[in-house]
Amino acid sequence: MKKHLKKIIVIITILALHVLGGFYLQRYLRERGEQSGRFIEKSESISQTQKQQESNKIYQDNKVVGEIVGEVNTERTDIVFEQLNETSALKKNIPIEYQGVKYVIIRMDNYIKEYKGKKSKIVNDILQGITCRKVK
Repeated sequence: MKKHLKKIIVIITILALHVLGGFYLQRYLRERGEQSGRFIEKSESISQTQKQQESNKIYQDNKVVGEIVGEVNTERTDIVFEQLNETSALKKNIPIEYQGVKYVIIRMDNYIKEYKGKKSKIVNDILQGITCRKVK
C-alpha cells in the first residue's frame, strides 16, 4: 500500500510540475513574442526608409543586387529597366524587389561584363533591357 501511495504522490508531483512548467513556458513565449514583434516592426520601418532613400536600387533578400541606370518603363503590365549595373550578386531565378514590389525577370536583352587590369578582374556586371513581371 505504501509503494502505491509513493507512486501516486510522485505522479501527482510530476503532473503538477508539468502543468506549472507549461504555464510559465506559455507566459515566457507570449512575452518574448511581443518583444520580438516590436523588434520586427522597428526593423520593417527602417528597411522601408532605406528603400525610399534608394529608389534607384533593386533588392533580393533585403540586399542591394543592382543599381538602376536610365529609364524605368512602367507603362505596360510588365516593368522594363533600361540598364542595371553592379549585378554580380543578382540571382536571376529569384524574384527581385523594386520600390517595395516583387518582380520576376522574364527577359534580358544584353549581359555585359566589364573587366579591368592585366589580370582581367571583373569590375561590373551590366544587364540591359530587363523585362520583369509583378509577382502575384
